Amino acid sequence: MPVDESEFFREMTLRICGSLDIEQALEQAFDYLQQQIPVDAMGLGYSDMASARIHVVAKVARRGARFVWNEASQEIALTDEMVEFQRVRAPVRPQVTMINRAEEQWRPLLRIFPGIESNSALFLRLDIRRAEV
Repeated sequence: MPVDESEFFREMTLRICGSLDIEQALEQAFDYLQQQIPVDAMGLGYSDMASARIHVVAKVARRGARFVWNEASQEIALTDEMVEFQRVRAPVRPQVTMINRAEEQWRPLLRIFPGIESNSALFLRLDIRRAEV
């Protein structure tokens, strides 16, 4: 059944903005998203190129799903190769990047998240005051 884009955006926005607790908001958004599309896990984090780390803010997954990140860690170390990849790609990075096939996977990303090549992924760029976060 087709999803009404306006309703989907409204429902996701209500869930994301419905709590000041970011983990609770992510869980609510994840629960709704699972009703619309097949999804195993969702995470929120930001890359800090100065410290060469991805800082994990929140993450959620359906029961039995395989995480692509270490469950115990709130930071993911970036390789020098990934930092350079991000630096070169930053000026032309699209707002949304969708990866559905193994051949589309970014090689530097595969070294950070082993096993991700069999997954689809969606990356959203966040800009605040015209600066990428």
